Amino acid sequence: MKIRRAPGWRAAWTAAGLVALAVYLVFTVPSSLFAMWGRLREVPVASHDDAHAALMRFRGPGYAAAIDRIKGALPEDSAYLLLDSGDHTIVRFDLAPRRAVFGGGLKEAAANADRSLPKWTVIPGPDPPGPRLVETSRLREEVRP
Repeated sequence: MKIRRAPGWRAAWTAAGLVALAVYLVFTVPSSLFAMWGRLREVPVASHDDAHAALMRFRGPGYAAAIDRIKGALPEDSAYLLLDSGDHTIVRFDLAPRRAVFGGGLKEAAANADRSLPKWTVIPGPDPPGPRLVETSRLREEVRP
């Protein structure tokens, strides 16, 4: 039985794939090595950070100050209403061991503010001034018409 050679277009596709992979590696590897070197230079400083210093370094001093204010106002065994945003998981982690009760969006939580919800609500936000702590009974004032 005689085996036929593959058509020329298959060899061209293989060569094109190898060239694309080489171009990708030429641009990706140096930038990855540069980023890794930058992280390795931070290790001596970052390894001695406590939790608060690490929070300030990663999230910024405004965010860390807002988390500290909220932690000072809420006891560790308390619960709070956490509103939905892209950053609510991070805020929930930073406020642990306080118990978060998911409250949905600001409008939904304001509509249900009369129900038996926790006294305090955290409105997450990564931008300065960071997350805010408001009384749940005052959520209607936070909703802008």
